[in-house]
Amino acid sequence: TTGNSMYSMSNIMGSARDLLTDPESVMRTAEYMVNASVSGTPWQTLFSGYSTSSDGRHNNVTTYFVRHIAGNDENAKRVIELLRTKLDENPEWVEGKIWLGILLVAREEYDEAKEKLEPLVSKEMTPQPTHDTYWLVGSLIDSHPPMQDLAERIYVRALESTTDRSNRDFKYSLKGRVCNFMADIGNNKRAREMALEAIELEKTQPGRNSSTAAYAAYQKIQSTMSMMDFLAKIEYPADALRLSREFDKSLFVKAGRYERGRKESFEKKQKELLDKVRAMGGLAT
Repeated sequence: TTGNSMYSMSNIMGSARDLLTDPESVMRTAEYMVNASVSGTPWQTLFSGYSTSSDGRHNNVTTYFVRHIAGNDENAKRVIELLRTKLDENPEWVEGKIWLGILLVAREEYDEAKEKLEPLVSKEMTPQPTHDTYWLVGSLIDSHPPMQDLAERIYVRALESTTDRSNRDFKYSLKGRVCNFMADIGNNKRAREMALEAIELEKTQPGRNSSTAAYAAYQKIQSTMSMMDFLAKIEYPADALRLSREFDKSLFVKAGRYERGRKESFEKKQKELLDKVRAMGGLAT
């Protein structure tokens, strides 16, 4: 099926640097993606998520393709021309508008990019973008200062559109990405607030869909350690220390074969946090 073919393309795109420098290969790939999208379900072809990095950035075949070709003037201009032509033929092609928008961002053509991407945050857009669409677009544009206001509003829509996948490690989650983004733009206070909100939410909505109780325990350990690392990184070690002290240590036993030295790693992090809090004049004992 088209969906399976796009998924297969995703699996190879990350290592396709050589393939995506040859103009003929670039255009064949672009034309395939165009045809798959035009004939497919909106938001389910070009903007289905496939991988997430440790800073929470979401990537898929479309964003990899954009990043690979953006620095090559010939390839980028030919793809932009192709997208403009197809959009003239089919003005209602929503995936095409957003694809063109993120390519323009990668090319630093921000004014037109904003025009193409601004509709994403409108609740009147039909059909409404998916959770993964918001996450993918935000992840690509949020490192470009002229686009950061829009990126923040896109992330707000993503958080509103659905609850995040509850069994994710924090650092691979949408909330983790948004927290990192807030820290990146210098808003550590808001990053902390969002991280603490995610911690409280996890208490009432624990991870689901784990294959075994042991793996669920492992996921909880990993996510808690990621939270500790993040809070320490943004200079709130006391929060991280409190989180570690409230953690259910029985999960290390419940994790069974998945534990693999994580208890020792956890205890080492906890000691480092205690030392840091004390060095900052804290009263932790």
